[in-house]
Formats: sequence, C-alpha cells, structure tokens
Amino acid sequence: MSFEALIARYLTPSGTIEDELAVLAGHSREKQEVVRTRLEAIDRFLSKSDRMRVDAEATAHEIGISGRQFYALIAKVREFGPSRALLPGYRNVARAAPTRDGLTPQVEELLQSFLWHNHDARLATAEGFVRAACATHNIDYPGASAIRRRVHILRRQQPFAHSQPRIGAEILIDQICLELAVSALGSDRYAVLTLIVDRQSRRILGYGLTIGDGIGLGLTLALSDFSQRAMAGFSDEFIAPGIEEILWVIPPGLEELANSIFEGSSTRETKPIIKLVGGGPRRHGEAIMRLVGDRIGRFRFKRLSRLDQDPPISASPGIDLELAHRLIGSAVESYNAERGGTSPGNISEHGPGQLSALADELQSIFNPVLDAVETRFVRPSVGPHLLG
Repeated sequence: MSFEALIARYLTPSGTIEDELAVLAGHSREKQEVVRTRLEAIDRFLSKSDRMRVDAEATAHEIGISGRQFYALIAKVREFGPSRALLPGYRNVARAAPTRDGLTPQVEELLQSFLWHNHDARLATAEGFVRAACATHNIDYPGASAIRRRVHILRRQQPFAHSQPRIGAEILIDQICLELAVSALGSDRYAVLTLIVDRQSRRILGYGLTIGDGIGLGLTLALSDFSQRAMAGFSDEFIAPGIEEILWVIPPGLEELANSIFEGSSTRETKPIIKLVGGGPRRHGEAIMRLVGDRIGRFRFKRLSRLDQDPPISASPGIDLELAHRLIGSAVESYNAERGGTSPGNISEHGPGQLSALADELQSIFNPVLDAVETRFVRPSVGPHLLG
C-alpha cells in the first residue's frame, strides 16, 4: 500500500488527503519518515482481528515508544488525522496569540473598520492609520509588527471586499514565490505562483504554478486555469458584463513586451483601464498579499528582492510536480469557498456563461503579449518544469 493510500485510510471525517499531504510538505524528510513508520505500525496493529495488549507493547517497542504512548498516538490519529498526530513536535493546540485571536477591542475596531473601507491598502498605510488613531484617542498602541501580522490574519479570515462585488470587473494579475519546494530537473526549488484575482471579491479566478519565474509560463497557465474554472462559475455572485480594469504586475522577462497588451485591448468595444507595474525590485507579490494575505492554504508567500533569482531551499524536501499542483489547487478551492455565500440578491442571471466570456476576453487581451513571447523566445515544449 502506498503512503498516500495509508494516510487516506485514517482521515478524520472532515479531513482531506490534500490537507494531510500539505502538512507533511512543510517538514523535513526525516520527520516525514517518522510519520510513515509510526502510521505503518499503527496500521499493522489495528489490522489484527485478535489484537491484545501484548501486541500493542510489541509494536510500540518496534518504534521506540511505550505501550501507553502507542495508545495515545492512536487516539491522536483518530482526533487530528495522521500528519498532525504523528509529526514529532507538532502542536495541535495553538498557543494563545493576540494577533491571531484579536487585539484589544478598541484597536481591533479601528483596524477592522479601516480594512472594511480600504481592503487592499498597503500594510504601512493600515499600520499608520491605527498608530495615528491610537495617539489621537489615547489608546495603547500594540506596535507595528502586531498590526501587520493581524492585517494578514484578517485578510485570510474575513471577506473585506466590495459590498456588492461584480466578479471580473477589476482584475489583478501578479506573481509571488511560495514556501513550497518542488523537485524538478534534478534539484529542489521553490515554486512561483501566478494569480488572477478579482479585486472586488478577492476571489482567485485562476492560477499558474511554475518552477522559477518562467518567461510568460505562469501567465499562460493562469489564463488557462481561469477558463477552466469559469465553466463552473460562482453562482452566488453577480458577474460583471465586462472587464473594466486590469492591474498587471509584469513578470520578469516580459518588461519589454508588456505594452503589447494594449494591442489586445484596443480591439474591444469597451476598452478596460490597464495599469502596468513594471518597476521596482520588490514589486512582485505585494498586490497579492494586500488582497489574499500572507499565504494560500498552508503555504506562506515568500517575498524575494528579485523573483528571477533561484530562491534558497529550506530544509523541507521537494515534492513532485503533480502533487504540488494538487495541493495548490485544493488550497485555491478552499480559499474561494471561504469567500462564498453572499446574499441571494447578488445572484447572477448570467451564471457560468458570463464568467466564461470574461475569461475569453482576458485571454484575447493578453494574446498579443503571448504571441510576442513566442516570437522573442524559443520556448521549449511543455515539460517537467511546468505544472498544469
């Protein structure tokens, strides 16, 4: 039996195999092997129809623990799932933290009110507002670091977005490095995530996952993913009749070709406003973090001074490309699901068909850029360095 199949056998009622594997992906190969050894021992014991205490003691001895500890591990697996229960040192009960559970009521009210009206504000702007308000009203200021951490948490947890979002009206396209190591071409490298985000609802419309920056590959994959997701649609949201504004953070290597986007938009009957961000060594990912937060699922975003540099690899081993795609796809689905459920008054009469039309519109706007990439660069066929 494969390790994945063994994990699936011991999922909790609410657990998923993708979540279990995502937990493991953030830990060293040695710790992953401990989980495998412990789970195989537990499975051997529980598979016996006539198991006795002496069997538990013997199995526990094989993995270097006492019988009492062995029974405790079984109980933890049933409560938390295999990965969380069996990883050495994993904390299943989080420590109390004001930045996670909430700051003082007055500061929390100030911050949430600000984010409600300025949901994509810069961290420095949010921190400056709270600091000034605390000084004005004689409120104890918790510090810049606490405010910034709390902003990331609130952006992950709460839908600070347009009160009546129109999916597809305002679109962000940006890319950021993930703290997810992927094995490809003989080495382990962090993945780069390209996201198409609806700026009003903060939903992710499409994503592309590549190894290194890739010359236009992340953009190509994200546009393709948007088209596929559009077939399902967001039935609980109003779909915009057309794209009104595009904010594009130009990926490395496309700076000289980015203006080709205006060729694609010039043929539209209603031309969207197009804003290009092409300067600054740390431009990549800032807009994503202002809308999405500091991570997707269990994977933190990693800001790099230059996205086209090979990022350093952590102690975590690289996972294979197919698994990385599954984990990020699952994380995107969960992220979008948490932002669903708006009022019935916003239900679109157009449904998936209109969202597909928006995906086609965005593709046609970017086609001149992608054509320019094909002309400028000798692109290899889609190979093991791509996900999708």
